[in-house]
Amino acid sequence: AEARVFSILEKKEMHGRLKLRAAVYVQAAWASYLERLRRSQAVSQGASLLGQEPLLSDARFCSAMRRFRQVRKTAMRPDEDMLLIFKEVLDSRTRVEGRLRDM
Repeated sequence: AEARVFSILEKKEMHGRLKLRAAVYVQAAWASYLERLRRSQAVSQGASLLGQEPLLSDARFCSAMRRFRQVRKTAMRPDEDMLLIFKEVLDSRTRVEGRLRDM
């Protein structure tokens, strides 16, 4: 029972971290989009001084994307409870089939 509660708390914490990383990822993507939009508008208005510099938000966007993917990969571990339930169902099925054969 304690192990089950611990695994539930661990999953809840992992989902919280995943949501936090996803929020940072979305914010970084939005900042990158806004910077690209400002640059394209500046170029169309004739102020092309910003056109040659690298985007400032790309580094933050890339690091946020990498962190989100890393947390997502660690969160996608196989669920031990589901595996245990699946094994119990298979064991009970084999026992029922064995009993039916014995009849």
